[in-house]
Amino acid sequence: MNLAELAAEVTTRVGAATDDQMLTTSVIRGFVRSGLRHVEADLDSPDWLRTRETISTVAGLDSYEVPADWAKTLSLRVAEYDWHLEYVGFEALDADYGTQQVDGTGRPAAWTQEGGFLIVRPVPAGVFNLEHRYLRTETDLLADADVPLLPARFHDAIVEKAAGMALRRIGEYDRAGAHEADYQGWLGKIVDELNRVTKAPRIRTR
Repeated sequence: MNLAELAAEVTTRVGAATDDQMLTTSVIRGFVRSGLRHVEADLDSPDWLRTRETISTVAGLDSYEVPADWAKTLSLRVAEYDWHLEYVGFEALDADYGTQQVDGTGRPAAWTQEGGFLIVRPVPAGVFNLEHRYLRTETDLLADADVPLLPARFHDAIVEKAAGMALRRIGEYDRAGAHEADYQGWLGKIVDELNRVTKAPRIRTR
């Protein structure tokens, strides 16, 4: 479902009137966006948010900006050498890898992250292709036609979370609690299904 369809489904489940000033179209869409963010936050590194890019290093340059949809780096690898860079803290990066050369090629051996940049050491001596595997953020759902990265078979999780938030807004706490329970049930279904085919994301504990 896209944003408009998700919002329509929430409206139907809540039973909101079209002229309800507490649950306007804009408010319902906001709850849909929040519902999607809850799903994103409650699952630990699900596979649909994992992606990769290639960073081509430049001789003498050690800082590379992360993509706009970046949330967390999972790994960095020098593709042509199948060499996985070691993650170290920022202070250790200079202390342990500032001038160290690996086999005389000038290829990076370690990385850290600072702000919106990945920092690699030693400073590349030439062009290396870094395979950057990272966790991306969910779609912002700004336009009615925008669709979540979350697979369609799990979209009811968004609807249940959003419906619960909408019902709390109008003081229907018992119904809101029922939708929250259904949301938790959907989280369990997501993990169970993914567990059958791959290492499943864990539900984050808070």
